[in-house]
Amino acid sequence: MKKIIHLLPNAHIDPVWLWDRSEGLNEGIRTCRAMVKLLEEFPGMVFNRGEAAIYAHVKKFDPELFARIRELIEQERWEIVGGNWVQTDHNMPVTEVLFRQYREGQRYFREQFGRMAVTAWAPDSFGHAAGIPEILAANGFRHFSFMRPQRLELPDDLFRWIGDGGSGLLCCRLLSYTAEREIAAGLDRLAAREEGRSRRNIGVGFGLGDHGGGTSRGQIEGALAWASAHPEFEVRFSTFRQFFAALEAEIAAGLELPEVRGELNCCLRGCYASLPRFKAHYRRTEAALLRAERIGETVAALLDCPPPELGREWRMLLFNTFHDILPGTSIERAVEQQHDQLGAVADGALEAETAMLNRLAARIDMPVPASSAKHWPEATPMLVFNPLPRPFRGVIEVEACLDYRPLYRFSREDPIVELRDADGSELPVQEIKEEHNAMKHCVWRKRVAVPVELPPTGWKLLTVAARQEPKPYPLPPGPRAECSGEYEIRNRFWRISGRPGERCAVLTAAEGSVLPLSFALYRDRFGSWGGMSEEPESFHLQELLEEWELRESRIVETGPLRAGIWLRFDGAASHLELTLRLEADSPVIRAELRAFCRDRACRLKLRLPMAGRIICDVPGAEVERGIEGQFPAVGWLKLFLPGGTAFGFAVDGAFSYDNENGFFTCGIAKRTLYAGDEIGGTLRYPELPVAGGEVKLRFLLSSDAGTIRQRAEELRMPPRVLCCWPHKGTLPAEGTLLAVEPDAVRILALSREKEAFHITLQNCSGQPVEARLSLLGRTGNIALAPWKIVQVRL
Repeated sequence: MKKIIHLLPNAHIDPVWLWDRSEGLNEGIRTCRAMVKLLEEFPGMVFNRGEAAIYAHVKKFDPELFARIRELIEQERWEIVGGNWVQTDHNMPVTEVLFRQYREGQRYFREQFGRMAVTAWAPDSFGHAAGIPEILAANGFRHFSFMRPQRLELPDDLFRWIGDGGSGLLCCRLLSYTAEREIAAGLDRLAAREEGRSRRNIGVGFGLGDHGGGTSRGQIEGALAWASAHPEFEVRFSTFRQFFAALEAEIAAGLELPEVRGELNCCLRGCYASLPRFKAHYRRTEAALLRAERIGETVAALLDCPPPELGREWRMLLFNTFHDILPGTSIERAVEQQHDQLGAVADGALEAETAMLNRLAARIDMPVPASSAKHWPEATPMLVFNPLPRPFRGVIEVEACLDYRPLYRFSREDPIVELRDADGSELPVQEIKEEHNAMKHCVWRKRVAVPVELPPTGWKLLTVAARQEPKPYPLPPGPRAECSGEYEIRNRFWRISGRPGERCAVLTAAEGSVLPLSFALYRDRFGSWGGMSEEPESFHLQELLEEWELRESRIVETGPLRAGIWLRFDGAASHLELTLRLEADSPVIRAELRAFCRDRACRLKLRLPMAGRIICDVPGAEVERGIEGQFPAVGWLKLFLPGGTAFGFAVDGAFSYDNENGFFTCGIAKRTLYAGDEIGGTLRYPELPVAGGEVKLRFLLSSDAGTIRQRAEELRMPPRVLCCWPHKGTLPAEGTLLAVEPDAVRILALSREKEAFHITLQNCSGQPVEARLSLLGRTGNIALAPWKIVQVRL
C-alpha cells in the first residue's frame, strides 16, 4: 500500500518581527490574495490559514477578498486552523489570557464563518506549557500541530498529548512549517526519512513563511512533478482536517500511538529574559485588564447596567502575546509601537475599572463623621475594593489630602491622621512616606499603612480625616514588625539584615533557614533567542562576571504595622535599588526592585540558595523542575531546599529562572541586541543599541509555600483604593459580589448573557474538589476533577 504524503499548504505570517505590525498585517492581505488566485488556478489545491487577527484585517480593508475566502471555506478548500487571535507564545501569558486567546479566536471564526477550528496550529511558538492540552480541549480542539522544540526527544512525532486533567489531543510535530523554493530536494529527504516507518500518512509543511507568501506556483508545480516521478508515493494537497482524519482512520485500523504527558519544552530559552521592560509592562497590563473585567462584570450585574466594553483592549492584549512580541525577538521600532499599544490597553482598563467603581460608589451610602470643630476639614470617604474571589487580609496603603490647603499648624511628624471604618471604630495606622517629594516643611497629604480584611470580590468603606490635635495612633493587637538594629528589620517570621560592604542581604526565617539574597552579572554572548542551535552555554549561562556589593542600606519604615529596609547593590557600571518590607503578622517578604543595567552581553540575576527541587506555575498546570538550565514560569515557584524546608517565590514581570551551581536565580535584565541572533554580536557591534533602561519589578518570598498561589494573585491584583465623596446611598458600607471556594479553584473567564452568568473554572490542584460559587445571591456547587477546565452557568 502506498504511503501518502500530505502537503499542507500554509503561509506563516509574523505580523511583527523584523518589521512592524502595519507591514505584517498588510502582508496578510497580499498573501491571502495570492493564495486565492492560486486556488483558482489549481483546482486540486487547498490552503490552511490561522490567526483571526489576519482575517479581521482582511475584512476591514479588503472586504471583497474576505467574501471570496468565505466561499472557499464553504467549499472546504480553505481551512481555518489555529483558532487563536494570533499565534501566541505558550509559556508566558497567564492561564486566563491563553484561554481567552483561543476563546476569542474561536468566537470570531464561529461568528464570521459558522465554524470553528479543530486543529490548533502553533508551528513557530517557542515551546508549549504542560497545561496547553487542557486549554485547547476546553476550546473545542481535537488536534495540535507544531514544530518547536525541534530537538525535544519524543517517542514519535505522532502522539497523544495528555493534560493533567486527562484531556487528550492527537498531535503531530512537523519537520518545518515551510518548504524552500526547491521542493524536490525536500521531498527526497522526507522520503528517505520515512523509509522503514510503519505509518502510512505523512504530513509536511508546504509554503513560504515568516513574511507570508504562502505556497508558491513554483512549489506547486515542483510537487506535482515530483509526484509524477515517484509513483511509489501518493502525494496530496491536504487541509489539516483532512490530514488528521486520515491519521485517525489509520489509528482506528490499528496504528498504536505513544502518549506524552507534561510540557513540550524547552527551546530558544533566551526569549524568557529578552526585553525585560516590555515583559514587565505586559504583565502589569495583563493584570489590569483582567481586574477591570472582573470588576466591570460583577458591579454591572449588581447595578443592573451594561458592563464596560473591553473587546478592543482584549484584542490588543492578545495581539501582544504573539511569539515574536512577548518573547522579545522583534526590532526596536516595532517593540516601541507594541509598548505604546499596551499603554492604550492599560489606560482603557483603568478607565473602565474606575468608571464602574465610581458607579458603585455613587450607590453606596457614604456618610462621614461630623467635623470636630467649626471650619475644620471634613473627612474623606475611601472605597477599598478587593478584585479577587476570596477574602483579603493584609496591609494596604491609603493616601489623601487632609484639607484643601496645607495645615501649617502641624509638623510632619505629628500623628494627626484619623482612619475609621464604617462603624466609626478608629483603625491602627502607620504613617509612611507620601508618593510626592514636595513641601516637606508642612502637612497636606498623608499616606498610611493600615491592616484590613476585605470580602471576596467586594468592598469596604473607610474614612480619612485630620485630628485637631496630635494623638498617638492606636496600636494593633498581636505581633508587630519592627526595626531591630541599624541595618535590620524583623517580624515573627523573618529577620532581614543588610549591612553595607557585604555581597548579600541575609534573610533568616524563624525556623532557622538562612537565605542570602544577592545579585550578580553573568556572561550572555547570545542574542534575543539565546542559542539558535541550542548551545548548552546559551541556556546554562554560568560564566560569572561580577557579584554586586551591597553599597548602601537604610531603614525606611520602623513598624509597628510594617518595617522596611532600602538597599543599593552596585556593580562596576550598573546598580539596583531594592526595598524589602515585612508586615506585622505575615510570612511574606515583599520587595520592590529598580535595576539600572548599563553593561552589554550580560544577564543580571537575582540569587537565592539552590533548591533541591522546584514546583513551577505554568499556563494551565504545574511542573516540577530540577537542574536543567534556564526554564520559564508564569507567576510563582515553590522552592524546596535540600533540608526539606520550602519557600514560595513570586514575581510580577520576570519569566526566566535557573537552578544550578549553588543558586536558584531569577533573570532581572538581559542586555543584548534587538532581534539579534549572532553569537558575540552585542560586543562586536557597540554602535548598535541594546535593550536597556530602568527595569522595575515587584516580587515576594514567603515562608508559607503552601499559600504562594494566593499571595501571587494578590501581588498581581491587589485591592484598589478609590477616593470618593460623601453622599447618601442605598448600598451598605461593606458588600461582596462573587466568591469561589476552595482556594485551589481559579476563575478563567466571567461573562453575563441576559439573566445568566457563564463562569469558566479550573481546579488547580492534584485532587478532586467541590467548587462552591456565590454570585449576587446565586449559589452553585460543582465537582471538579484535577486540572479540569469547565464552564458553569449561574
